[in-house]
Amino acid sequence: MWMIIAEGLECREREKTKNWARRATDELDRTAYYIMKLMTAVERFKIAPSLENLDWLKKTVNQIYQRLGVDIGYVVNAAKRYHRTKDKKDLVELNMMAKMAIKDLITKS
Repeated sequence: MWMIIAEGLECREREKTKNWARRATDELDRTAYYIMKLMTAVERFKIAPSLENLDWLKKTVNQIYQRLGVDIGYVVNAAKRYHRTKDKKDLVELNMMAKMAIKDLITKS
């Protein structure tokens, strides 16, 4: 009988942790999510600087502006320059703009 109770409690605990998406998130959680999303898009673009990945990055930057109210369009501008030149200097600039965007997102939250 105690095994049934233990399994029931374990199952309940698993269900509580599984439903993390339904929990309310605070502003810091939202900011952290969008920072991760931005960095994923930037890294994806840096690995393969294609028009498709540039569009992915633009979409992410637009979502951040619409949902958090932070304008980080300068990241897209740096990505466009890097896409045109494929120069290391422009890659460094893209990294710096991504870092500046993270600082702006943290400051805004």
